[in-house]
Amino acid sequence: MAKISIAGSAVIITSDISLDNLKLIQKYRPQALNLKDEEGKTTLFAVATGESGSVTKYGAVFNGFTRDTEKKATITIMKNDLPAEADKAKAEIADEFGTALNFINKLEALLPAVVEEINTEHAAIMAAIDVQ
Repeated sequence: MAKISIAGSAVIITSDISLDNLKLIQKYRPQALNLKDEEGKTTLFAVATGESGSVTKYGAVFNGFTRDTEKKATITIMKNDLPAEADKAKAEIADEFGTALNFINKLEALLPAVVEEINTEHAAIMAAIDVQ
């Protein structure tokens, strides 16, 4: 489950998915990073990796690098106008990023199975390659 941390003026969203796995899915199953409506027609929210992190009501771009010791995907956003009081800062961040965090968490629940499927297919392909 993704979480949000506030450190000074930085808001950090840390995914439960590793950056490497997110990049793997983006490469081999990019459609799996789109959360669709119940009918599967409309994309409600999408996730990707990129040079710098960002979040909107339509999607999130995780930083293309991580310093996290567990190598989790992160988004760092500077918010210089956060209230000094912790509860007010938390309320503002919840209002601004809460919906996106819910969508990220819904996608995260689906992604481990996608990674497993990709790794299984990759192993089968590797086993089918004969080097002489």
